[in-house]
Amino acid sequence: RGELGELAQQYNDRIRKVAAYWANQKISDFAAVVQPFFSETNADNFTTDFLSTLDCFHPSLLAHQHLAQALWNNMLTPAAKKKNYLEWKDTFICPTNTTL
Repeated sequence: RGELGELAQQYNDRIRKVAAYWANQKISDFAAVVQPFFSETNADNFTTDFLSTLDCFHPSLLAHQHLAQALWNNMLTPAAKKKNYLEWKDTFICPTNTTL
């Protein structure tokens, strides 16, 4: 891994520690939950449509739409079943009594 990859890993580790800290506080009206939908995503699998034409670095509108969908779906998925990768062909999960 390069330096950027190592920094991203440190950032993700810190996020998990913060979530674990708040989970141990046993507060009934607050939760910090890690949404790992992008943590194991391989950017090499995506076309250039994923990147903004403004700087060829930041996510494009299309990418933002898929990232938002992945976040939404993970928020409605139990912790043990959350995806840690982005899948372009996913469909939206609709809220139900069991997902809320």
